[in-house]
Amino acid sequence: MQELKQEITKTLDREKALEIFNREKIFFHSGDYIPKYRIVELFGEQIAQWIDDNTKYQGYFVGGVDYNVTGAGGKEPFLTYFSLAGYLKIVSHHNYYITLDQENKSKAKPILDQIDKARCKRLGIE
Repeated sequence: MQELKQEITKTLDREKALEIFNREKIFFHSGDYIPKYRIVELFGEQIAQWIDDNTKYQGYFVGGVDYNVTGAGGKEPFLTYFSLAGYLKIVSHHNYYITLDQENKSKAKPILDQIDKARCKRLGIE
């Protein structure tokens, strides 16, 4: 598989996320959306896999609300695109990945691990 250099590598606040959505959106059928390929270019391969894992019947993404698909197959291949609601879920999870990485590199990590381990022991879930 081809290596993809994601364009957004830092956490985003809501204002910046909306700025990006407004810059990237295009009109499909009944509203403004960002095509999935563009989401992957922006947020990278890890988000692409996460989207795939969560785009299913009764998944995290709700068809017709968070995303939609157009195309009839064959000569008109399917194209998936995300609404603002779906895009914000993606931004939130992108922020999760970035923050988790920052936490793992932080000086606070050993302290947090020690506290988590003690809590698990107290709860009997070692």
